[in-house]
Amino acid sequence: MTDSFAINRANWEERAAIHAAPNSYGVEDLIADPEHISAVVRFDRPRLGDVGGLRGVHLQCHIGTDTISLARLGASMVGLDFSPTALAHARALAEKTSADAEFVEANVYDAAAALGVERFDFVYVSIGALCWLPDVRRWARVVAELLKPGGRLFIRDSHPVLQSLDDAQPSETLALAYPYFERPEPMVFDDDTTYIETDARLHSATLTHQWSHGIGEIVTAVLDAGMRLTMLVEHDSAPFKALPGMRRADDGEWRLVDRPWRLPQTFTLQAVKEARMQHDKRAAVLLFSYGTLQDRAVQLANFGRELTGHADALPGYRETLVEIKDPQVVATSGKTHHPIVAPSGDPADEIAGSVFELTPDELLAADEYEVDDYARVLVRLKSGVDAWVYVSAAG
Repeated sequence: MTDSFAINRANWEERAAIHAAPNSYGVEDLIADPEHISAVVRFDRPRLGDVGGLRGVHLQCHIGTDTISLARLGASMVGLDFSPTALAHARALAEKTSADAEFVEANVYDAAAALGVERFDFVYVSIGALCWLPDVRRWARVVAELLKPGGRLFIRDSHPVLQSLDDAQPSETLALAYPYFERPEPMVFDDDTTYIETDARLHSATLTHQWSHGIGEIVTAVLDAGMRLTMLVEHDSAPFKALPGMRRADDGEWRLVDRPWRLPQTFTLQAVKEARMQHDKRAAVLLFSYGTLQDRAVQLANFGRELTGHADALPGYRETLVEIKDPQVVATSGKTHHPIVAPSGDPADEIAGSVFELTPDELLAADEYEVDDYARVLVRLKSGVDAWVYVSAAG
């Protein structure tokens, strides 16, 4: 996954210079008119409401035009992005406009470590964000970490139906060609264009890795991270021309000319972080299991429920068996020998298993189930997700 982020960062490094050029991203309007706000924030404003006096963070802020627009609405803003070139343009724009905005370089998954936990009244995410992230659940947990109790998430992003369409087909067809649901493998594109209207082309970093996340997956991730859904609206427009056969309306948004009601192009979601007691009770942690914790009977015995998980793998480990001498554990699993893993030193080695979301209390219950031969450690899985796993205590 590190390679995917490096590939995408190189692409955004090259895009940043194009987007900061004159007549591209509305930079000149922000400098010339102290009342001007970006078209993206202008569209969001009726649903966003009053942000005056609030502390906000804009994740994946790019060159900062939306971040600075939010500052002009009275918010004290922090913008976070992984592209140094984009942030250089954002800081220069903030200085020219005297905006109450600072900019921090970090991967969005590292936002809480870079900025601190529970610092913000709202998290703002604008168009073209989630498609660059492999795991929407991990993103939602980061958002919850950043928010104060009672703080809210505001996101408007491309609709997964739009992202699943074949953009080479005529607009009357609307043919599905790409995944709607999240997949561990990225979609790989090689394209020298960008999404704004420009003749400029990318020259070296044309490759990108992208992922789709279904609406249900996004909503579930937000709920499981301890937030309460307060708004979900689907829009028939986007602030860019996504497909052939689209026309820009007076509001600056692009819609299909032919029966625009057929296609949700974007969505707006808002959610509020629950009060601390409720949040702590519901907060999810990830556990990777390659052994008996994948068994339904073991899950029911330890957690009182059947877990829902997805396949993943642990690289750099090898598996053996360990004899279980605890009669209660043997009775629960029905097995006298359990698999156990230890580092092999070879990244080509792989242990297949499943990733489950547990509450902190359930993780403690798993600790009680595992015998002393095991130790719980935090690892990075093949998908790039960080999760707890039980490995050999001797290893």
